[in-house]
Amino acid sequence: MNCNISPIETVNPGVIPRTEFKSSHDDPFEYPGQPPEGSYTTDGYNVMLTEFVSDSVENGERKVRFSIFNPETGKNEDLDTYLDAKGLPLMEDRVPVIAYGANRNPASLFRKFDYAKEGDPSLLVVPVIQATRVGSDVVWSKNVGARGRQFADMVTNDDVSDTKIGIAVNFLTHDQLAIMHSTERQYDIIEQGEVELAGGVVIPGFYYSGTEGEAYKIGNSPVAVSAIPGKHRVGEEHTAESSLSTIIDRLHTAQTLPDRLNGNWQSAQEFMDYYALLETDEKRLLRLDLDKFLDENEMGYKHTRPIDARVHEWSTNSLPTMSVLLNGMGEQGVQGRLFTNDLIADLKKRAVVDDIIHRVAAGI
Repeated sequence: MNCNISPIETVNPGVIPRTEFKSSHDDPFEYPGQPPEGSYTTDGYNVMLTEFVSDSVENGERKVRFSIFNPETGKNEDLDTYLDAKGLPLMEDRVPVIAYGANRNPASLFRKFDYAKEGDPSLLVVPVIQATRVGSDVVWSKNVGARGRQFADMVTNDDVSDTKIGIAVNFLTHDQLAIMHSTERQYDIIEQGEVELAGGVVIPGFYYSGTEGEAYKIGNSPVAVSAIPGKHRVGEEHTAESSLSTIIDRLHTAQTLPDRLNGNWQSAQEFMDYYALLETDEKRLLRLDLDKFLDENEMGYKHTRPIDARVHEWSTNSLPTMSVLLNGMGEQGVQGRLFTNDLIADLKKRAVVDDIIHRVAAGI
């Protein structure tokens, strides 16, 4: 495999250093992190402008093509040509998965895949194509995660049937998808509805959906993640910090509280600082108390996951590649290798998955 990748100094507007983008690791309240404007491909070091070129039939098969500015040549070229030159799977052989939170951010993608690359830079190369989706919204979860702040989830139901959001689609290799799934322990991967890629290409929607299936609400509506562009939203929009602040404010007005919630925190930052000092078991118990408090005060929004959604078992079922999606799944339904038990066993043997889980859970 010829996949030599390194940072390239350039002033070309088609290339941005990955270090220009912050992730929530640097600041939890940066979550979900700001992505580049438009579609891009990252190699872990460079963020390269990527644009839709065509949607056509070639040799009897439908193909969607994109162009990329290649900093190594200083020219625009076909994205598949760029991938092929590095010995990497082409776009048609990659699995498209909706990215609506931190996975839109090149710094977050680098952080996830860099842990597992073990000298293999091919794991760092990810095309990320801009997309839109109607009938869903990206909202804050009711639960707080391992770092003490809420995380994003996607709600799909009649309440948000008119909502249109701007998201992205990660085109992942099978190895990347195995690693990605190991970092999304609070989610299932489900199939529901459609997503429209840049250029108007419509494909079925596969995305991570919170296993708790419950969002945070103010009034009767879920609280939208303000960093995700959206139209015709039904509820308030909040940042990571302001959403958590509304929960802290609600604690102040409660007549009685469990001891673990009696911290009298004056801000979301104070709560985060306190939470960071707790032992793992104490963090878990605090989260349980907070979850119970929100339930008792009717601040949980249920039914985030549509009843017709298909949940995929990550170690056994398959997800389709782009080629399968464009050219039909046939009578057998979803086809194409996702990841095999042999691959998972190999990853575990190398302690990659366990290491990622530990690091993500610990926020390090």
